[in-house]
Amino acid sequence: MHTCAVSRFQNKVELNFIDLSLPTKEKLKLSIYQELVPLIISCMIPVVNASDTFKPEYIIPQLIFEWFLKNREINGKTIHGIAYTSTHLNDEFYFPDDKFINYAIPVFDVNEKHKYCKKLCSIFQLTKPTTNDIEKLKWAYPVEGWNYPEGEEHKRMFNYDISDFGNLEGRLVDTDNFPLQTIVYK
Repeated sequence: MHTCAVSRFQNKVELNFIDLSLPTKEKLKLSIYQELVPLIISCMIPVVNASDTFKPEYIIPQLIFEWFLKNREINGKTIHGIAYTSTHLNDEFYFPDDKFINYAIPVFDVNEKHKYCKKLCSIFQLTKPTTNDIEKLKWAYPVEGWNYPEGEEHKRMFNYDISDFGNLEGRLVDTDNFPLQTIVYK
């Protein structure tokens, strides 16, 4: 956290993803998710040896990503990326599961003359960056008692809200202090 700068990105259009995140019990009842479970699980295998150049755990996710890059339109609908569950999902932080979803959004157009993808610039706005340390210095995060609300999901959300991640996210949605800006295509 001490070495990260963060911004809030907000999409200006509805984004469409291939959903390879861990399905809920309700989604598992749908036949499409039953067929996808092997692929979903193969994308959740943690890397055993992070220092290795070749990581066999990435073979299937990379093949899926290569297929996606060649098939960004499905049934006339633009697909912007792939959503998948983080390999770091665990109960150590006791946060809601949706906080562990990663979204891989590759560029649409690679052009060496420009710094950014024109299409992605037209889709997103963002705030100026900040850091957790700067935000804590400006105004300390509120200190909450450990009076958990009722219900498992409410407890998980409460834990997230009072964490540095939740507090930082709360600061970034304050549009007076962090107004959204259009990304300038260069």
